[in-house]
Amino acid sequence: MIYKTLYRTFSIIILLGLQHIAISQCSLENLSVTIIDCVNDNNAGLVINFQSDTPSTIGYQIATQLGFEVVQYNQLPYTLIVSGNCITDYNLTVKDLSIADCEKTQNVGVICCDVMCNIETEITALECIDNESILTTVDFNITGTNADSVDIFTNDNYVSTIAVSNGSPFLLPKLGPVQDLVICTQGTECCDTLDIFSPCYCNIFDVHAAVTDCDSIMEAYFLRIDFETTSPSSDSFSIGRTNNLLGTFAYEDVPVRVGPISFDENDNDIFIVDQVDILCFGFIPHNTLDSCEAITCELTDLDVLSTIDCDNSGDVTFSLEFQTTLESEGFQVLINENTYGPFQYGQQPYEIGPLALDSVTLYHVEIIDLGDSSCTIDTTVLPISCDCIYDNLTITQFCNEEILVAVLIDFNQSGVVNDSFDITSVINTQRFAYSELPITLNGLPNEDISLKITDAINSTCTLTVTADLECILECSITNFEVEFLSCEELGVADLSFTFDYDDFTTDTVTLSYNENILGNYIVVDSGEYTIPLLEIDCELDFNSFSLAPINDLGCAAEFPMPNIDCCTPCNLSNIQITNICIDDMSVNLSVNFDYDGDSTDVFELYLFEELIGTYNYTQLPVDTSFTTLSPGEYPYYIDFTICQNEGTFSFDCDDECIVENITMDSIFCINGEFFVNIDFDHSEANDSFMVIVNDIIDGTYALDNLPLQLGPYEGDNTTGYIFTVIVLDEENCGDFYNLGIVNCAPNAIDEIIIDNISWTLQNNGVIVEGISYYEKMSLVDLNGRVIQQENIYSDQLLIEKGVHSTGLYFVRLQNQKGNVHTIKIIL
Repeated sequence: MIYKTLYRTFSIIILLGLQHIAISQCSLENLSVTIIDCVNDNNAGLVINFQSDTPSTIGYQIATQLGFEVVQYNQLPYTLIVSGNCITDYNLTVKDLSIADCEKTQNVGVICCDVMCNIETEITALECIDNESILTTVDFNITGTNADSVDIFTNDNYVSTIAVSNGSPFLLPKLGPVQDLVICTQGTECCDTLDIFSPCYCNIFDVHAAVTDCDSIMEAYFLRIDFETTSPSSDSFSIGRTNNLLGTFAYEDVPVRVGPISFDENDNDIFIVDQVDILCFGFIPHNTLDSCEAITCELTDLDVLSTIDCDNSGDVTFSLEFQTTLESEGFQVLINENTYGPFQYGQQPYEIGPLALDSVTLYHVEIIDLGDSSCTIDTTVLPISCDCIYDNLTITQFCNEEILVAVLIDFNQSGVVNDSFDITSVINTQRFAYSELPITLNGLPNEDISLKITDAINSTCTLTVTADLECILECSITNFEVEFLSCEELGVADLSFTFDYDDFTTDTVTLSYNENILGNYIVVDSGEYTIPLLEIDCELDFNSFSLAPINDLGCAAEFPMPNIDCCTPCNLSNIQITNICIDDMSVNLSVNFDYDGDSTDVFELYLFEELIGTYNYTQLPVDTSFTTLSPGEYPYYIDFTICQNEGTFSFDCDDECIVENITMDSIFCINGEFFVNIDFDHSEANDSFMVIVNDIIDGTYALDNLPLQLGPYEGDNTTGYIFTVIVLDEENCGDFYNLGIVNCAPNAIDEIIIDNISWTLQNNGVIVEGISYYEKMSLVDLNGRVIQQENIYSDQLLIEKGVHSTGLYFVRLQNQKGNVHTIKIIL
């Protein structure tokens, strides 16, 4: 197996005498650690000293949970800078690198500096998503606070809040070629700010230029130019100065060599411009050299990548990359006093090896310029081993009810030379020191645990960790219902939905319609949400709505719904607008029509170009009145949203014919059908009139026959009845009476009949009215004696006063079924 580890130079450590000398006896005595005041920001100093009878020939590794340094014996006492983050309980270990298992450990404790919080972030990946947003991945280094989440801002705009977990991706809006990224804990008091070169735009940045092939005789030189780019708009670019185009090159050829540049040129900055997008450019300041001695060598940004073939030879190969300001005739590489090269500049990465692997020796790597031996850069690579063992694994889960809060991991390790290891989860990879064991992992997903532990240098040294989730999260959505509100137009409807939920770990739900996502909704206390302007799938007979939390689509609820009736064009027909004149300028209007849509559909009624009101079909007919309206022709408009009808109507009122005060009483039922008496006041304009019942002509009668009995009609407790009276041969002479619904069920009709019974005291006696439903009457005195009996043949009966003495009596009315109703009268 081959594995790779990257080392980056942050400081220069010069080690002398790196040859391995075997020491048979470990000598580390009188170890002392003194804490000095915070030296800068939130960092403190640890002054370390000890004694040794046999000083190490290689050096000593001084390590804490947060890192290590290698020092020589002659550097003691040594000051180690550590974070005063008020959290870490420091254990300091001194290890003699020349003797196996020669080390001492001392607990230092928690160190607290005045500056309590510091956050450092590193962008590890950027990806443009649909040319609209940037998928961003960062690693965190947060000290001085136990914050488990951070707020994300870009260009002064709040974006989101995410958990503190290395490798967790989040989305940023695309705001321009370059935008800032601000990550804060504790509100905005502890922040880190970075500049992002957006992968959604063409950018040229991180430009480096190195002088090469300088010729004093020709008085000119060349530059080797290297840079980074994102989303180039073409396959090539131009390099030039204000008054001089240096050339056009392909992106795939970077780094490129440009020139010659004459000593007498007076331009400064060098520009790099995309061939298509002139706004995609980069530059580097460069003052024209006036001689080959005008620039000195400087080496920076050394990266060393080590590759070990643990499955075969066990040899190690090093790959080197770095930046330089001047390319001389070349450079050589020194590794533990062995020289490799020479190498030519401009051909990186440079590989050295394979070399024999020594599991206890540090590798000191130094680059030396051949033209200037003082131009160097170096770093130290830790000892590398292919042999290690992990065993005695323990894993403990910590739950808050049904939520996995943390996992505690511990194990034993042996045979490792490196001081740290990586733990890879489904979310990210984190690095820890072996001295930190046991360690606590936070932010893992609520699912079965799957982790991989790998030594930071030796990838063959691994341990797989699996465990069933002990915290059971039972997310649920109940009472999910979708309700139709109205049709906005043909095929478009407004709806609403409600639901209840338990054990959500997010405040956002996703709503889908027929497997297509409609959108996300923030969960609110009211629990009622609208779905505006939904385009209905009119080809389906059935609709399906699905609701789930955005982070757990498996916790979903379904709501099946018949096809929403906004797809079929409706039809209005048989429009009837009848009028009853009150006087010359006062009129009652009644609007009625047939409609083939849903009876619950809502419509707007306009008369005289004004909105009269909003109704549904069950409220027909719509009655309204106007007091100052001249006879003539007027417009009407009926709007059901998905269908309409418009036209005109007219009326002409005069005072020659009057129909008013219609009364309808004495209702009685026979075999589910009812009869009713009608009477009204009228003028003597004509001697006959027509009765229309629910738009059907019931008959023609003489005015002289009033009052008269009408019927029979179905008393089904469903049909509403409107009786319209129109005097024949007269224009606009009539009126109507809305009787409503009649129920001819036995108990219901008794209640109607009883309500119609009344009696009136007159000079000759008492007239009892509204009794046509009954067939017998008995008059009973206060002693309970029946003193008069009569058969009933009409709607009223006279009980004569002269036959009986003055007083209180009871009138008993009996119908054909033998049911009796009693009233009190006074003679």
